[in-house]
Amino acid sequence: MPPPGQVKLEDAGVVVAVGRGVGSEEAFREYFVEGLASALGAACGGSRGAVDMGIISPELQIGLTGRVVSPRLYIAVGLSGSPQHMAGCSGAGTIVAVNTDPQAPIFGHAHYGVVGDYRRVIPSRTQRLEKLAAKALWGQHVLSKAAGDSCDTPGTV
Repeated sequence: MPPPGQVKLEDAGVVVAVGRGVGSEEAFREYFVEGLASALGAACGGSRGAVDMGIISPELQIGLTGRVVSPRLYIAVGLSGSPQHMAGCSGAGTIVAVNTDPQAPIFGHAHYGVVGDYRRVIPSRTQRLEKLAAKALWGQHVLSKAAGDSCDTPGTV
């Protein structure tokens, strides 16, 4: 998987999008760019509100006045789900929402939703994804060894 930021937002198979609820650029970098998006090899984006607060740069804005994305998986964190934003991601295959407000409109668009604080939800999911990725790499190594490959480093296939 390519590192986050190396996949064009419009071409990404997985997008992690943030809204005002993330609160700061520092939180965005820590929890999403260096955390969840990195674990998933996802592109990062967000709402107009996140741009207005300086959380993300304008070129990462998704919505009517931003980019239109159609990833297989769209993870919306701290996003209200305004019609303007949803117009930019309505082509997503699966939408997962994380928000502290159980009445947030995003839940009406999401296939899966988590009502909770992203600072608790995201790290545990990121750790789980990293473990699964490591297991998958080790499994490839084992399969490779079974096929007669002489590599000795886990994850090297």
